[in-house]
Amino acid sequence: MENCVIEESEERAPVCPKCGVEIDHLDVYCHEENRYRVSLMTKDNSLDWSTSEVIEGTETKRDYECPECNSYLFKTDNPHSLEKDVIVPFLRGIEGSWRETLYEVAPDAER
Repeated sequence: MENCVIEESEERAPVCPKCGVEIDHLDVYCHEENRYRVSLMTKDNSLDWSTSEVIEGTETKRDYECPECNSYLFKTDNPHSLEKDVIVPFLRGIEGSWRETLYEVAPDAER
């Protein structure tokens, strides 16, 4: 079987493989350390958590979700491992091996 080269003209909007809706982005949840500045609000003795900073290099996990149905599509414990071969082709609407990395969960499992 010959290698199939996908031309840019073959690109199309991605469709969520779980709900079938055409999407233009994914929602990504990153697990990483953050540093917060916590201040006391003198008026009501509550805490103000309004200032935060992501600690670079501490990301340990990414969960990619459909923005329409909120289903997990891809999960990884290696934050950059899926970008080139999975996420970019998926968002370009190119069919391919990204289907092999879809996250499957038992119907009764909790998120």
